[in-house]
Parts: sequence; C-alpha cells; structure tokens
Amino acid sequence: GSLRSDGTGILTARYTPGDKDEWARLGTDSNPMTFEMSIFFEGATSGGAGSGDTGPGPGFWWGFSVSDGGTSLDLYEDLPTATASVPFLTPLVVGQFYSIAVQMTGTSHRTIHVWLDGVYQGTATSTQTPVTENLLGATDDEASLDLGRTNGGDPFIGNIDEVRITEEAFL
Repeated sequence: GSLRSDGTGILTARYTPGDKDEWARLGTDSNPMTFEMSIFFEGATSGGAGSGDTGPGPGFWWGFSVSDGGTSLDLYEDLPTATASVPFLTPLVVGQFYSIAVQMTGTSHRTIHVWLDGVYQGTATSTQTPVTENLLGATDDEASLDLGRTNGGDPFIGNIDEVRITEEAFL
C-alpha cells in the first residue's frame, strides 16, 4: 500500500542527530541528490506533491511541488514563488499513478533534471543561490524533511509511494 495524504497531515523525516544541515546540503555539486517517488494525482489543485521542504523562517532550503493543474514540477528555494520549473511533456491526469524522479545539483544555482514515468521531461536552473547551512535558531521541525506539503502550506491530496532520496546523481 501507499501513504494517503488528505491534506491534513505530513510525513516528517528527521535529520541525522547532531547534523541539522543534512537536508540543506543535498542537491549541491558536492552532495548531489536523486529524489524519486510515485504519486497518485487526485486533482488539479493538488499542492506540495511529496515536497522535500526544510529550513527555518519564511523561506526554506528546497522543496518540490507538482504545479496546480499537474503541468510542471517546480523547485522552491524561497517562498512564495518557484525558483525553477520543468514543464511536463503531457499534463498529469487525475486518478492515475505517476513515477517522478528529480536529480538536483549545483553550488551557485541548483539545476534540476526531471523524469516522469521514466521519460526525461527537461531541465531548469534556479534563480536562487542555495542556502546550505542551518540558520540560527532552527527548530528540530524546521531542520527536518516533510513529505505531503510545501513549507506549511499547499497540502498534497493523493497517495505517495516508493519514496527514495539518495545522496548521489543516479540518473
């Protein structure tokens, strides 16, 4: 079975004890990241689809979201707008499972490569300089990774399955 997200709850992955920068460092040239998951897309207004979102304050280190209408995968490094976006070759259809894979690297600006159901969708480079260190005063929750929402807002409505986050550029 898969995890069902009704928009009211999230799945949180804590950082390694003593290393609050663990999630923030991922997706840089020295710590490339591959993020893979399957989602059951339930609606044109689904927000943070399996977002990896971390960091204190009004912004956060990084997050992924399926756009409203299922037309793109967006990278967020500071709220409220996406810093990079890769359009899907074909928009997501409500009521179907999809496998999404994202490879992220970059030191001065992060670059994402996106695959949907094994088909390469394209690449985009962020306009934001990545924050890779913990900001002063981050709580345990702020230094953790969340699945099912983007930084406290935009819940994902649907199912999340087969999540894998790897500190390597696999794709």
